[in-house]
Amino acid sequence: MTPKVSFSVSMYNSAPYLERCLRSLFEQTLEELEFVIVDDCSTDDSIGVLTRVAEEYPHRKDQVKLIRHEVNQGSAASKRDGMLAASGEYLIVIDSDDYVDKRMAQMMYDKACACDADLVVCGVYCERAHSAVLAWVSDPEDPFVEDKVRHDMLCRNVVPGLWCRLVRKSVILNDSFVWPDHNFAEDVVISIQIAIYARRIARVESVLYYYCFNSSSICNTIGEMAIMRR
Repeated sequence: MTPKVSFSVSMYNSAPYLERCLRSLFEQTLEELEFVIVDDCSTDDSIGVLTRVAEEYPHRKDQVKLIRHEVNQGSAASKRDGMLAASGEYLIVIDSDDYVDKRMAQMMYDKACACDADLVVCGVYCERAHSAVLAWVSDPEDPFVEDKVRHDMLCRNVVPGLWCRLVRKSVILNDSFVWPDHNFAEDVVISIQIAIYARRIARVESVLYYYCFNSSSICNTIGEMAIMRR
């Protein structure tokens, strides 16, 4: 049976925070899921954490697909490999140091089905800043205009990360889709293309993604606010 939603998670030395991420995924209310885990040559106990946590969720173990790189390739290649390996009708990209609401897959999938949407966005909570930030507009009474979404993406007026989006798998199989080979702001390149190629875009007003600043990540090493720029 084809999964309704695939979660794609890239990990590299993620052991300190991986358990929280995995539990938030394995406890999703939607049952028809797939978890694509891309290990980019971790040298810590990331694989051990994955194994131990998966053992606690026997109904999820067979839904885990592990991809292990033979050499470290970086975040761009890891995200590409995870997204392309996903077999679900829709997919969601998760950073291994973040976590999500257990209703995320169900709510976003239901919205996609109701609207026949190729792309669904949700609200994001920035843990360090202690402030809720909706990915598009903060007022649910404002009209949701798809062209404005695309415009805001291009102008970097909205959260550019991949992680607050559910996307139909067929969108990234577009022959014109270009996969970035750099490891900084690769989310922006991918997200903008998804917004352009998506036929219909919808949103869920709820905050379903919890973004946690990690001072050792490449984005925060170069500039902590780079991916949350408003």
